[in-house]
Amino acid sequence: MAITFYDLCGRDSKRFSPYGWRTRMALAHKGLGYDLELVKFGEKDKLTFSGQSLVPVIRDGERVVSDSWAIAEYLEDTYRDRPSLFGSTEGRGMAKAINSFVNLTIQPALAPLIVADVLAHLDPADLDYFVELAREAVRQAARRGPGRAGRAGRGLPADAGTVSGGGEGPGVHRRHRPDLRRLHAVRHPAVGALHQRLRPGRHRRSDPRLVRSLPRPARRHRPRRARRLTRTPNIGEPSMTVTMPSPRLPTLDPAQLSPEQKAIHDAIAAGPRGRVQGPLAVWLHSPGLADNAQRLGAFCRFGSSLEPRLSELAILVTGRVWTAQFEWTVHKPIALKAGLSEAVVEAIRNRATPPFERADERVVHDFAKALHIDRKVPQALYDEAVAVLGATRVVDLVGILGYYTLISMTINAFNIPLEAGQTPELE
Repeated sequence: MAITFYDLCGRDSKRFSPYGWRTRMALAHKGLGYDLELVKFGEKDKLTFSGQSLVPVIRDGERVVSDSWAIAEYLEDTYRDRPSLFGSTEGRGMAKAINSFVNLTIQPALAPLIVADVLAHLDPADLDYFVELAREAVRQAARRGPGRAGRAGRGLPADAGTVSGGGEGPGVHRRHRPDLRRLHAVRHPAVGALHQRLRPGRHRRSDPRLVRSLPRPARRHRPRRARRLTRTPNIGEPSMTVTMPSPRLPTLDPAQLSPEQKAIHDAIAAGPRGRVQGPLAVWLHSPGLADNAQRLGAFCRFGSSLEPRLSELAILVTGRVWTAQFEWTVHKPIALKAGLSEAVVEAIRNRATPPFERADERVVHDFAKALHIDRKVPQALYDEAVAVLGATRVVDLVGILGYYTLISMTINAFNIPLEAGQTPELE
């Protein structure tokens, strides 16, 4: 059953919720299709089934998930066969920290710049709803008393979702409210008076008897933060230890192989690889797969029309996309020996843009990333690849990407360990 995605919209189906955009990008990165259900401010009844009234919401079969961060975690944990949103446990923690920082700092700072533009794209009924929220902000400001009314009265209540329509409670601090000083640009019967009532300092000119009658808010004691003792890692330095999981299949003893397994084992060992290790050793549990896959692998690695510098680049990109530790540690020294620069390899490891000096390397990298992550290759990139590499090498490139995707899947599915003396380099 397809996923149904409920997202906020304005007039002409414009979708402007930053929380909705997070969910849209998560679904796109995972390559998941969905049915879109647009929800306006005044249509919260559409979300009754979710037990709350904020977007985004997804319904996946019987499962209903709201809050963009909860949706991202659900997609990551449910669709493990799709590209990872976080890359690792540590990556998930980092993403959560960035998500909270954006909610607390970046988004509230941007809200005053865009609130009037959002209002200009709302339906009249939604604009009335939005203005009513602002009136509630005025009432809240009056209750807060002098000295705080001016600051608190400049924006909408947190239920307005920082002009996203989705309050997305966790991580959104209520003192961050969108500035309404630009509301005078929006033509609405209540906006002009509202703008005047929300001006900073207005409540300080209220009846002094009323002001004196309001209680002053108690100051909150904030304990001093403990001094940070941990050192910030340097660029390129792993931020924490990566623990390798235990292997899931035992290594077969060559002395106890069946005749069919032994024939395949000996053929691999006698070939250019020189030994049977990693995924090839796992495939021996299925001799038919091992025989056919190793033949394809021998061509992709040693017989394709791509020179080793480019084929190894494609292999590293694939290993990085899948965070396949065994694949990376085996092929990194091969790639360096074949002529890839250390700067390029390190950038791929850090998921950064490599500093390519050769056009063919950039094309191979971009083609591989597009096919792995977007599941397609844009026409302009395809045309450039054919112009730079030629049709034959493009076909071989796709074959290499496909074969080493199988390698990566095998590594990650069966927790293939690193060779003795090797340490994991991917986070």
